[in-house]
Amino acid sequence: MLSLNEHNKILKIVNRFSLVYQIMSTLIQVYFIITNISLELIIRYSTMLLVHCHCMCAMIFLSIFEKNIIDLDSFFTDFAWSIDTAGEVTARNIKSTSVKINRIIYVVLGVNLIIMIIYFPLCGDQSELFIWERVCDHYFGVWSKLFYHIYFATIPSMVYSGVRLGFILIYVIWNMKNQVLLIIAYILKISDDFDDLDDLQKLHSVQYQKAIFKRLCLCIKHHISLKRYDKNILFICNSLISPQSSKIFYL
Repeated sequence: MLSLNEHNKILKIVNRFSLVYQIMSTLIQVYFIITNISLELIIRYSTMLLVHCHCMCAMIFLSIFEKNIIDLDSFFTDFAWSIDTAGEVTARNIKSTSVKINRIIYVVLGVNLIIMIIYFPLCGDQSELFIWERVCDHYFGVWSKLFYHIYFATIPSMVYSGVRLGFILIYVIWNMKNQVLLIIAYILKISDDFDDLDDLQKLHSVQYQKAIFKRLCLCIKHHISLKRYDKNILFICNSLISPQSSKIFYL
């Protein structure tokens, strides 16, 4: 999900072409609506144009912050604790919830795939939802069919970018939640290997004090890494909401 297209030049070229084509086609559609403005055009096609604008903004955002998101994922991989450190019960709960989330994501992707297939011209006339056919006939004449089919051929990559942005946010939030749960589970069993000592013996045991100190330092270090991870997530989210308020990205 986070690998994006960093190592696949063909996919990057396809996505860039799709983005440019969709931006140009959207501008032409808006121009057509403005020059032929009517309540019927606005009511019928504005919703689909807004959905397209959302997907295009997501695609632009992912293109700009592609390297940042990959670096963020690499940073998380470097400091993250394995779920095995939490104990059997916590690890089983995390795995169970992860499976449920993955199933939901697969269902959403499947539904989007079915919808995209239904919206393809091969499945019938799409002029009730997309104004692009009327625009092509108006501006491109005999070339209208070519531009019309290119438009629908570039939609899948754009729609995928739109839903992928939400999945990336789910992914990073779920990672943070799991790491916090691991810290809590680790602290709860931090002295389990000293259960043979009573409270007085623990108080006067140098070995116990040093072991607990080292383990707490490990938790604090991990919590600091999580705060840095959280800070970088907030940077990316703030950049999406308000680019002018963004600061330099640090890891």
